[in-house]
Amino acid sequence: MQNSVAVGAVLLIALISSVGCDPGSTVDPEDPNYVPLDPGTCETGQMLIGGQCETLTVVKLDTVGYLVGRAKRATVPAADGQTTFELHRADSGETVFSGELSEARANEDTAEQVQIADFSGFDEPGSYVLAIDGVPDSPEFRIGEDTFDDALATTMLGFYGQRCGVEIDFDYGDVEYHHDACHLDDADTSYLSQLDGAPKDGTGGWHDAGDYGKYTVNGAFSVAMLLKAWEDFGDVLGKITYADVGQGDLPAWLEEARFEMDRLLKMQLDDGSASHEIGPAVLPSVPVEDTSTRAAFPGMIMPGNDHAPPRAFARVSLNATAALAAVAALAARVYQPFDQDYAATCLDAAKLAQQYLGSGETPEFSLAGFTHDAYIGSLVDQRLWADVELWRATGDADLRASLEEQMPTRVPFNWDWDHLGNLGVFDYATSDDPERDPAVVEQVNSAIVASADQLVANAAEHGYGRGVGSMYYWGINGVMARSVMNLFVANAIEPNPAYLDTAVEQIDYLLGRNPFGRSMLTGVGFLPPQSPHHRPSVADGIRPPWPGLLVGGPNPNNNSGASQASAPAPGLSWFDNAGDYTTNEVAINWNAALAYALAGFIR
Repeated sequence: MQNSVAVGAVLLIALISSVGCDPGSTVDPEDPNYVPLDPGTCETGQMLIGGQCETLTVVKLDTVGYLVGRAKRATVPAADGQTTFELHRADSGETVFSGELSEARANEDTAEQVQIADFSGFDEPGSYVLAIDGVPDSPEFRIGEDTFDDALATTMLGFYGQRCGVEIDFDYGDVEYHHDACHLDDADTSYLSQLDGAPKDGTGGWHDAGDYGKYTVNGAFSVAMLLKAWEDFGDVLGKITYADVGQGDLPAWLEEARFEMDRLLKMQLDDGSASHEIGPAVLPSVPVEDTSTRAAFPGMIMPGNDHAPPRAFARVSLNATAALAAVAALAARVYQPFDQDYAATCLDAAKLAQQYLGSGETPEFSLAGFTHDAYIGSLVDQRLWADVELWRATGDADLRASLEEQMPTRVPFNWDWDHLGNLGVFDYATSDDPERDPAVVEQVNSAIVASADQLVANAAEHGYGRGVGSMYYWGINGVMARSVMNLFVANAIEPNPAYLDTAVEQIDYLLGRNPFGRSMLTGVGFLPPQSPHHRPSVADGIRPPWPGLLVGGPNPNNNSGASQASAPAPGLSWFDNAGDYTTNEVAINWNAALAYALAGFIR
């Protein structure tokens, strides 16, 4: 039977299609494109999504599908007398599997009672729907060995669409996506006293998020996730292709990462330090120290139309320098088999950055004049990561001994660009260097396994299999995807099927096994986001939005424009609204985390 309570809860979610607002502003109810929280003209059980009344799904599952040999679970609103479920072939309706629903359980962060359908024991490849008496069938989904291949290719296409400085043109489905070459003047050097006004090339790389900034720390972090995927899962990723990428000497995967890596190398100065970012800035007409006015983000315009305010290199920062040292050393290792000259260039950059870090220089750092204080993070973590990568790249025994004294005793599972120590810890743990200190190895391995065990326990207790449990904040979808790295590294240390099943469940949530029943990746799965906070998706007027972009996800501290009185439960606080950057923005670090997570299941 239809569970009206559950559908009513979903209808509280504000899925708004509007002209986007710049960060720092809110959704404007007077805007002619604003759609109120009340779905209005849509029928019961429907929601206005992308300007269309769409039927919501009651059965919440991974709308892309499931892997042979791994966990397969769905979540449904609990209802009296609802005890069984069936799998039907999508083409014929034939019943191929039946099972018992779990007992009802409370899921407090979504304010509902749910039941779980577990069909992990069914492994026959094909296309199916999940059926429960009294409710509509689920969206169609696949079971197979290659279920995630297309989703991963589309995620990588998302990076391609974020490329800056070059013309982009590709087809996805029956839509052509295009933007002109942009930001060809990147960037003014007024804030770089080391250059004394000399020009510097900062073109290329990826736009960071829904805005057009290019940041060193987050760029390094994102490239590192892609390079680690290649290193951890092998050249099977060479089969992933999209657009016209990968036509040269490099596989598409490594070509994409190099496009951003090339830009990161341009952030370095001759003394080894690195500029913190390139972005809109109020150029200093008075001494830099007195400049306090911040530039505004550009409006919802295409990147080729973004000419004001001017863009500049920010001052150098130790944070950016450490992140560059780390990712350049990692890149030297990964690109060595493909391009020895490029690998040497990367290693030289890493050594130069490390030399600057060890010089005792303390540059005056401020982002005054720029849009916001972006991507600073923990210098301790960034330097640990850099030390590990330089040791892995050079085999320096003194550096190894030094970094072993810094190794943490705890490995968080909720980590992001602001705490990059995990990358160093994971690369230390997966090294085969026989000279590592056995006591430190045991300490690190125990901490990694403990974090994975907590993720498994949290997922088992949560109605939607979330390893982070009821934790929600800006960019939580990226955190969920990133936690998969904890699980994969733990599995490499101490193999455990529960680690891989929990990893799959994090992907399942992002692709539809969530309280919305919708994929969170543009262009992929059932009713994916239609109005992300992403300037090209708003400015080009095309629906659907640019594909392959993971949105941030539920965040109770949002700027949706909903009143406190009408605010839904924390786990329901996602708004498919281009104006809500706190839940529906996109970012390369979230995409990179999802790419890594999916990559681990490519065969």
